Amino acid sequence: MADSEAPRPPSTHRHRHAARRRLDGQVAVEALNGEPASPERRVARNTLLLVAQRVFVTIVGIGVMAMLARHLGPDDFGLFEYAMAFAGTFTMVAGFGLRAVTVRTVAAQAEPDGRYLGAMLLLRLALAAVATGGLLVTSVFAVAADRREALYVAAVGLPLPALAAFALDGFAGLERFDVEAK
Repeated sequence: MADSEAPRPPSTHRHRHAARRRLDGQVAVEALNGEPASPERRVARNTLLLVAQRVFVTIVGIGVMAMLARHLGPDDFGLFEYAMAFAGTFTMVAGFGLRAVTVRTVAAQAEPDGRYLGAMLLLRLALAAVATGGLLVTSVFAVAADRREALYVAAVGLPLPALAAFALDGFAGLERFDVEAK
């Protein structure tokens, strides 16, 4: 390193966040060419990315379901869909309205509090365990014996949406909207 060059600080999230420049009260993220990105351009880009993500997930989901239906056949695919629908009724218990609380609390904090996020994760996992137990108990007492195995398999996957929802809620709370409607 030459004597005239100053050492650069290590790149961290805080440094990148602090590197944003304020112009007229709005945060302008620099584009690749060094020019500030206009709010309209950022909104259009973010909207396009959200729509593209939704379209991609939908197309992949349709493809996976088509492959499952072809591979399983009508009877087994019907049993699979029955198990997913039955297990879906118990996913409401695993969510229990925590999305709004998590997003609001994370958004209100300047820096995400690891203790709060850990407590929300444990609460979601506990609710997922209660929902899984409820599904298993209900399947033993209220479902025909030939359909129980499918519900047991669905019960294994029941905590996974709770984990995904926790991650999505945390990211939604971290979103910052810099563009105001006029």
